[in-house]
Amino acid sequence: IREMVRQTGPVRWEGEKVVRGTIIRHLILPGFVDNSLKVLDWIGENFAPGEMLVSLMRQYTPMPGMTPPLDRPVNDEEYDAVLSWMFLNDLQGFTQEAEAAEESFIPDFQQENN
Repeated sequence: IREMVRQTGPVRWEGEKVVRGTIIRHLILPGFVDNSLKVLDWIGENFAPGEMLVSLMRQYTPMPGMTPPLDRPVNDEEYDAVLSWMFLNDLQGFTQEAEAAEESFIPDFQQENN
């Protein structure tokens, strides 16, 4: 990641659009808030504010047969905890609404018999 940030330079905006820089995408998993907090700690320790952006994703959608805690979406309490930690670390970036985790976004992985 450091090399990507070095190559792209700091984030550059044109209006509301990012035209240069690095965006670190992080998927929050249900039951693993501590892991997300550690990731955000690492980012905050290694990059200056504005040097890169974080895309905090909450769209994890469980597939049938998953075992706890991965058998459910990220709940509001988990997401709010990670989001608060992101802001406490002075990290800038993007967030997602809960609707991003709807099953309608899952592709139909059924295989055809040939």
